[in-house]
Amino acid sequence: MNQLKPLGKLFIGAAILLSVSLFHTEQLSAQTINIGPNQYAFRFTQNPNYGLFFNSSSIRYEFRNGSALPIFGFNADNGNMTTNLQFASGSNLLVAPGNFALRSASSPNAGLFFGATDFEFRTISGTSALSLNSVNSNAVFAGTIAAPGGSSTQWNQAHGWGNHATAGYISSEADPKISANLIASSVPRWSGTQLAASSISAGAENATITGTPGTFGTATAPGGTLLTLRNPGGGAAFSTSESRLAFVKGDESKGSLRTLGDNFILESSSPGQLVFRAGNQDCITIASNGNVGIGTVAVTGARLAVAGQVLATQVKVQAQSNWPDYVFEENYDLMSIDELGQYVKSQKHLPGLPSALDLEKAEGVELGEMQRLTIEKVEELTLYILELKLRGDELSNENAALRTRIESLEGK
Repeated sequence: MNQLKPLGKLFIGAAILLSVSLFHTEQLSAQTINIGPNQYAFRFTQNPNYGLFFNSSSIRYEFRNGSALPIFGFNADNGNMTTNLQFASGSNLLVAPGNFALRSASSPNAGLFFGATDFEFRTISGTSALSLNSVNSNAVFAGTIAAPGGSSTQWNQAHGWGNHATAGYISSEADPKISANLIASSVPRWSGTQLAASSISAGAENATITGTPGTFGTATAPGGTLLTLRNPGGGAAFSTSESRLAFVKGDESKGSLRTLGDNFILESSSPGQLVFRAGNQDCITIASNGNVGIGTVAVTGARLAVAGQVLATQVKVQAQSNWPDYVFEENYDLMSIDELGQYVKSQKHLPGLPSALDLEKAEGVELGEMQRLTIEKVEELTLYILELKLRGDELSNENAALRTRIESLEGK
């Protein structure tokens, strides 16, 4: 007994006293031990603070420790127990599966129930309110979790969270890596130092990305870029790998922006056209066959169609293979001046050149061909001038000979 702690001795003494009283029932049945209010029924001789104390203020029987503090008590009216229950190191409260560890005295279906793999807090109807799985640690809540400013219903709707701190979900929204302007409706992007705000808004026919230039995605973008597309391979392979932004209507691709080697490619899917618009009108149209229209979508029949004036400091037309130097060949069939006069008088245009009616039907002229024909007529005109000069020289010589002869006759 000397090896037992005082409190243990006290419990053993109480047990012995109870046993003696039960064994000698006939001897003690007529006796009453009277204990005054706020007094010990019995106490330990080596430390009088240990013992069974009757607390008249709390109407409670108390087992007190060496500091005279109650560590275990029973209410004298209703039998409720008061204790700071603690287990010594190595001690366990063992509960077999299918049993309650704790249950309500007034509602025996309510309490902490141990199943085969789950710990359940059960309601008065015996259903599980909270279940913790001992294998995977999953928790299952049967009801709604209430918190200041919100509930689990709001937690399941991310757009309804609002400010987490004021709603009571966390203690503070302050984080040096999260920008103050990052609100619930923002799409977070990394600005280089913190998560900053931007947004992607979807309308009936388009989507809009807004925000201070930064990077969407996992790669670091050059400064001043709102949206950066980078091939996941990155590194040295980036210059030869494709990054693509595709535009799809339904399940059909309509075009894309992509890189290919060192080239940047903007393409439309065949047979669609690539159209550049400004001021709500088509400015440049590129057909699937490569024909280009500026100010017009009528790009058939010509590589370049321009609706309006073309201003240039220099225009170069590739040389034609049949450039009209052939006019100066000796075998060139040059129409006589008399024939030319008759043709112009009847046709109202130079031979070999299109008439006004022809140009109207053709809806214009071919610049290279018209330049060739114009040079042809200039060279023909040169021949006519040389011919006229030759005739003039012959007439001049004839006149000089006649004048000499006349003067000779007059001198006789």
